[in-house]
Parts: sequence; C-alpha cells; structure tokens
Amino acid sequence: MVNVNVISEDNFNFIMCEGHAGFAEKGKDIVCAGVSVLCMALLDMVTDYCTSYSVEISDGKFILQINECTDPNIKGAIGMFVKGIRKLEMQYPENVSFNDGYFPVWDEYTDTSEQTMNSSERKEG
Repeated sequence: MVNVNVISEDNFNFIMCEGHAGFAEKGKDIVCAGVSVLCMALLDMVTDYCTSYSVEISDGKFILQINECTDPNIKGAIGMFVKGIRKLEMQYPENVSFNDGYFPVWDEYTDTSEQTMNSSERKEG
C-alpha cells in the first residue's frame, strides 16, 4: 500500500509518499504509476517556483518539504496533487491511503471535481 501524508500550513508544506501499491507487478502497476506521476508533476512545479525545498526520492519513497514558498502556483499544485491522490484512494482503497495533517479549505469555485461542477450548475439553473 502507498501511504500518502500531507501537511500544508501557511508557508510550510510537507508531502510524504511511502510504500508500493501492490496492484500489479513492478513496471505494470497503474496505481503506482499514478502516484508517481502526481509526485513528479508536483516536484516539477516546486523546482520552477520555489527556492527553499528539500526532496528525497528512493524506491517506494518520495518526501518533499517546501519552506517559505509564497508563490500561489504552489498552493494550486498541492491542491491538484491532493485531489489526484484522493481520487486514486477512492478508486483503489486497498492500494492507496491518504492522510492529511492539515489542508486549507478550498472554496467551491476552486474545486473542479465533477460533483461540485454538477452542484454549481444546479445552483445557477
């Protein structure tokens, strides 16, 4: 199982993914690939927009700590990372576990999930 932990407070963000999904054999595991893509995309954003961060990547481990990065793109990137992980957890509950220490509450207009879009359409109509 991949365990994902996220703490996001003010200008401090900590993301840790540990373990293996165990959905399929190594190299063919779509759940592991999904988690990996989300991690690498987030890291790419961090390297583009932040100057104070640390990262550790090894087999079955991704740890990212972001210090004092106030660029608004990072909050959005972390939000998308969390949404992606939560979607994987919903689809593959035996393979992905998400735990958040604290994550900012996003208003309904920043939520692009299908449920929210449908409820917004109903409100307007």
